[in-house]
Amino acid sequence: MLFNLCISGLPLFELTTLANTTDASVVPDILRPANAVLFLRECTFLGDKGYDVKTVYNLVKDAYEGEAVIPLNKRGAKNPEKLSVGNPI
Repeated sequence: MLFNLCISGLPLFELTTLANTTDASVVPDILRPANAVLFLRECTFLGDKGYDVKTVYNLVKDAYEGEAVIPLNKRGAKNPEKLSVGNPI
């Protein structure tokens, strides 16, 4: 799996992983070195449903004081509780 972190199309970091590696599990490994290149404080993290796990939301909020914008991965849940901005609780 290939992961890129970019700003305006400029790649800041690239990570190639095995196919059995989940998207969400490598977020700390991507953001830490990218933060060394470009200060990510108060960033907005955009991701697809593969990043919809509590650890990603908490990492972006706590470590970078940012916001994660990720579509919900329903995982068979019937009405997940959400914050007023739409993020899952």
